[in-house]
Amino acid sequence: MNDQLEPIADSSDRAGAAGPMSFTRRTLLGGTGIAAVGSAFAAPALLGPAGAAPTVPEGEMVPILEGTASQTAAINGNAFHDGVLYVGSRTAPSPGTPRLAAFDPLAEELLWVQDLELGSSSGITQIAADDDHLYIGASGHTHLFRQDRATGETEQWLQLGGASTIPYSMRLEGEHLWIGTYPDCRLRRITVASGEILDFGRIGASTYMVGIALDEDHVYASTAAPGELKVFDHQANLLHDLTEHLVESPVGTLKVIAHEGLLYVSVGRAVLSMRPDGTERVERPIPDEDRYVDHFDITPDGRLIALARNTTNYYEVTPDGLECLGAPSSDLQNVGFT
Repeated sequence: MNDQLEPIADSSDRAGAAGPMSFTRRTLLGGTGIAAVGSAFAAPALLGPAGAAPTVPEGEMVPILEGTASQTAAINGNAFHDGVLYVGSRTAPSPGTPRLAAFDPLAEELLWVQDLELGSSSGITQIAADDDHLYIGASGHTHLFRQDRATGETEQWLQLGGASTIPYSMRLEGEHLWIGTYPDCRLRRITVASGEILDFGRIGASTYMVGIALDEDHVYASTAAPGELKVFDHQANLLHDLTEHLVESPVGTLKVIAHEGLLYVSVGRAVLSMRPDGTERVERPIPDEDRYVDHFDITPDGRLIALARNTTNYYEVTPDGLECLGAPSSDLQNVGFT
């Protein structure tokens, strides 16, 4: 797990080149991405231009080469910090070694790729980042991992629960790392400096604890189907159960975010907002073709933005509706937004 930085030997190791590719250690790719992250591990523009499609008789179908298969796995987990976007592979390219990559999204440059020898049965579930470390959750592994951003060394950091417990949702805020876990559906707060864990308990009947949001006085936690929503103070005392304010949904809740005194909740086919006690509730339906809104973020000028899964349409959430601002891509499902 203590991978050292290792420069690439020649251009045949670069993404999109014709030669073989092996990333058993962190590989530097030059440069110092992407605000909405799609389901391909790296966009074709970053992999290099594809060759011209071959001329074939009418009616025949042939594949179009976009790059090497070793860098086009689906991704899961992403974090943006200090100008760098980190993304992880949803499945492990080789047994026990999920893949991690770093991008400069403004320069559209892939910085490095690293295979992490975590021993997990599948891929990365969540990533968070601060000035010193990346915090990495992996499916099939009850431990949380921590990587030194300067050296690339990765350590098995904290055990979160029993043998089947894995990090499913993650949020880093100040000195605390917040973790929602599967299958026990619990919320845990980790003090980063000490590793001390405060358990907020089981959030609902689901096996997936999915939504984490914070404001100065409240901690919000929500679950996947059947869908529950609870409000705590920062000492883990339950203040409100807002489950009755949700709507029927095959996915329960997907994301929550606190903004300007309101809690916003994605419940599949709608975006809800309400006060911490459930008052002033507003329901905003989304178009059928979007399927779900499952990511929120706040712009530097204070606007709340929601990203749809199927279409990558992104919306400004207004007091009584949703205003479509565009779509980053027409042929990807989103998996991240930052």
